[in-house]
Amino acid sequence: SGFLVFSLVALWGSRQQVAADRQNMLASSLMRIDRPDLAVQEAEKAAPYGVWDPDILFVYGRALEATGGSSEAKKVYQDCLRLAPWAWYARDGLAGVLLRENKPVEALAEIEIAKGLCPTAYHLWSNAGGALASIGANREALAEFEQAVRMDPKDPAAQENLRRMRAAMGVSEIIDP
Repeated sequence: SGFLVFSLVALWGSRQQVAADRQNMLASSLMRIDRPDLAVQEAEKAAPYGVWDPDILFVYGRALEATGGSSEAKKVYQDCLRLAPWAWYARDGLAGVLLRENKPVEALAEIEIAKGLCPTAYHLWSNAGGALASIGANREALAEFEQAVRMDPKDPAAQENLRRMRAAMGVSEIIDP
């Protein structure tokens, strides 16, 4: 009957999604141990299911980007954002690609949207500071770096960004987190 066929197709689809989720988790784990080459292989297996899952697309984009495939990563991040405009992490990934393409104004626009979507992701303030510094907006960059340190005073990258900007501007006072 039609119901049996529908049930079998639904079961097959859910098993395929579970397999894709596993491959995506494996790809993500491979990224954590600095094996983006293997992560791309696993993410490519999961990617066909990314049309329904922004997390799969994001991990695939990260893996592509880590292996030097910035243009491919950019497209995957954009696909992810078409699927899930709320995916702040994909905006962050896209912003990174745009910065490497020397498009800091476009990158900053993505970062600002991401900050609005996830105001607790302190690294976005550091990323905004980097984009602003690259266009010579040093005072604004300094304010972004200071905010990143206020949000996470123990983050060494945020501390280093702030230290470098202060040194570049000749500012010596220390921020009180």
